[in-house]
Amino acid sequence: MVRPLRRVFPNFQLPLAKSQVVRLRLRESRMHEPISSFKLRFTDQHVRVVPRTGRPYDCVGEDAERVFESARILLSRLQNPSNPNLRAVSIILEPGTIRVTWGEKGGIEATRIDGDRFEKDIRPALSPILRCLGDMANRAP
Repeated sequence: MVRPLRRVFPNFQLPLAKSQVVRLRLRESRMHEPISSFKLRFTDQHVRVVPRTGRPYDCVGEDAERVFESARILLSRLQNPSNPNLRAVSIILEPGTIRVTWGEKGGIEATRIDGDRFEKDIRPALSPILRCLGDMANRAP
């Protein structure tokens, strides 16, 4: 589920755009929770992480760059020669499903991989991404 940050913190008094330090601390405090799913959006270099408990959080900027760098192995397995414009990758860790979209507006192609193919081809490629997200959680105060 995707929610704007203002809805995630309804009791927060200051606009989040004016207080990036507070927003960063709130996001980092939730990074210690086990991950249920995550989504990599390549069009705007954005990562959405959904913990098993609690609310989703976003990784942008340098954090997102680190996650995208760690996703190189996964991306090499998802190449589509007929449509090289990768838009987004959405991964649900349990039971193990990945949804991939390619293309531009007007010609979007989607693929879903789950079951044995996910376990054999995709799950081993997720280790560097999960390790990167774990390192970011350990770095958080």
